[in-house]
Amino acid sequence: MGGLIEVLLNCWNCCINYFPKVTHCLSVTEHNKTYLKWFKEKIRQEDCDVDELKWLARGPNFDVITWSGYDIKKFSFYTNTEDKKSTM
Repeated sequence: MGGLIEVLLNCWNCCINYFPKVTHCLSVTEHNKTYLKWFKEKIRQEDCDVDELKWLARGPNFDVITWSGYDIKKFSFYTNTEDKKSTM
């Protein structure tokens, strides 16, 4: 996990050094626009062996597993949509 902290701190230092005369707010805005691309490239170039950093470099994954209901100790729970379909 120390590698992760080092990479993040290096990134922030690079941002500050790259935009020294720009106000803090603007440098953060620019940083936010370019960070993911920079981070992916940095991890790829350095042939990183930290799995957590490799996963972070892939960016967000918007695929989510969902269920319409589940059972816990003989009790059934459903989403509102699924519950409206059932009759008692």
